[in-house]
Amino acid sequence: VVVIQSLGVVDGKPLSFAVSQFPADRFANLIPHVKELKSITGALARLGIHDYTRAFTRISAIAPTAELSRHLQIPHGRPILQTEGVDLDASGTPISTNLSQFAGDRIQLLVEPTN
Repeated sequence: VVVIQSLGVVDGKPLSFAVSQFPADRFANLIPHVKELKSITGALARLGIHDYTRAFTRISAIAPTAELSRHLQIPHGRPILQTEGVDLDASGTPISTNLSQFAGDRIQLLVEPTN
């Protein structure tokens, strides 16, 4: 498994902490491309994944760990929003699992239906 962790910062404040996992047999060379491009989507395109879709996203409110509270610079115990998802390539094969955790008072999520 190839694991990429990232900390999203907006206006100097941590907004999110994310962990994405990719199958190593297919994406063994992903990390150098992500480091160069600073983009997972761009890195995937270099490796032949030019389009992908989200199979699902689960949104929850959870209590963060002490470590996550430090990453997000929030008081320990303050609830956060968490999203869990799976991305699929054009053939419907899973290419990643994603766990993103957001400082609840710094984020708004909008979910819209598609036709």
